[in-house]
Amino acid sequence: MPHHHHPSRKSKPKSTSHRPHTRTPAPQDVLPLRPLPPHTLRLPGSQLEGGGQILRLALSLSTLTTAPIHITAIRGNRPGPKGLKRSHRAVVDLLGKLAGAEVCGNEVGGTEVLFVPRNGKRVEDRLWERLKSEKGLSVRLETMGSVWLILQAVLPMLLFPPPVPPGQGVAREEKPSRLRLLLEGGTFASFAPTTFYVKHVLLPVLRRVVRVPGVEVRVEREGFSTGPRVGGGGNDDREGVGRVEIDVVPFGAGEGLDAFSLEDRGEVVRLGVCVAAHGEVVGAVEEEVRRALEEEVGNGKFGGEKAIGGSEIKIEMRERTVTSSPSHLSLLLLAETSTGCVLARDCLWGRKVKLNPSAIRATAETVARKVLNELVVEVASGACVDEHMADQLVVFQALSKGVGNVKCAHEVSLHTKTARWVAESVLTREVRCGEDGSYKGCGYRGIDDWEERRSRAKDEADAGKAIRDGIESTTSTEAIAQQNGYSSEEMEMGLASEMDRTKI
Repeated sequence: MPHHHHPSRKSKPKSTSHRPHTRTPAPQDVLPLRPLPPHTLRLPGSQLEGGGQILRLALSLSTLTTAPIHITAIRGNRPGPKGLKRSHRAVVDLLGKLAGAEVCGNEVGGTEVLFVPRNGKRVEDRLWERLKSEKGLSVRLETMGSVWLILQAVLPMLLFPPPVPPGQGVAREEKPSRLRLLLEGGTFASFAPTTFYVKHVLLPVLRRVVRVPGVEVRVEREGFSTGPRVGGGGNDDREGVGRVEIDVVPFGAGEGLDAFSLEDRGEVVRLGVCVAAHGEVVGAVEEEVRRALEEEVGNGKFGGEKAIGGSEIKIEMRERTVTSSPSHLSLLLLAETSTGCVLARDCLWGRKVKLNPSAIRATAETVARKVLNELVVEVASGACVDEHMADQLVVFQALSKGVGNVKCAHEVSLHTKTARWVAESVLTREVRCGEDGSYKGCGYRGIDDWEERRSRAKDEADAGKAIRDGIESTTSTEAIAQQNGYSSEEMEMGLASEMDRTKI
């Protein structure tokens, strides 16, 4: 999924001389990578974007369809070391436990994962009981990996939780009222959505456009992957690590998403600003951003008279987060339109800001100009969603019922192309994603409905095969009759007589 903000330069690799790298040993009580279970879908993890997005989305859909998946060459197109990182292992582990899946290969540095859900029956029922509880299910990342990428992977399953399997001595619950998930890790992490993007862009789109039953996010503490941790880093010291509480209202039995469309972008009416920075830096960034935005609005960069429609575009300071480290700096700019579309760009700055007036001013100007230029390009594209929202919507488009269209930029990102490829691969002929933004969803309505449809499809395929076999048999009878000088009618009479003699 999205990698929608990047540090301004790559940070220097941390020395590991004091802590030699060791791989986590593979579990011994799981399936071997080969032979694979029947009907296993094989996906090359180096395809297209070739990053962790393929793993997260493929396994997320696997938990809903119970399709076994074997992913090879994981993160094969990423620079540097390939394979699973700790944050990827956490995703596989969480999805595997919630789906009652057998998993093989889930180790740091591993390049293959076999994921086999157990036909909708979950063995880790205690985890679902925690999700339903007031305290919720807590997941702690070992590093400052993004909690929002964990949410992206697990959200579809929380929206469509599996029913209580029969034979467990409990009444079948059609719909939990609320599922609560607590995540600890990075909330402002490199190559991932930020808290600002999730709160001000993703969640509003999910509520107003996708129309999910309910997703609420409460950030108890922000966590930055840039700069030093505030705490000392011990196992019990989580100061400086982000903590968020997420409530999801799931669909009931037989319920699901309907197809949605975004085709009329409308006029830009509001520009929003969110800043997170050190106390001596945050004010300078806000001041520079406002000045630059006013200048660009005056220059017509947000559509000129046609977009403004004779009324002034409002500039709003949406959120300010003051941090204690000069290495913490993130900026998000968003544009809202008259039809409710939201487009945004953001940046997680990768450098420590020197706390002197000239350095602060120079950094504020650089960051503001970088993000503003990117937002201007987004608005000029005429799209109804920004580059990063386009790929995050694919999973919801694929699961929806019916056909729709989401107007994207003329040239969609490689992340979006990859998400479409994964959705079509896992959901097969049920899903179609057009390059023009049009799509057909599979109409997912829970595992019971999916398995019933799969059973019907198998019966239809078997019936079709029987018909084809009958045609081939008839053709063979005619061929034999011609070879022996008989008519097909005479052959049929002969076969009938032989069958009568057999019965006698």
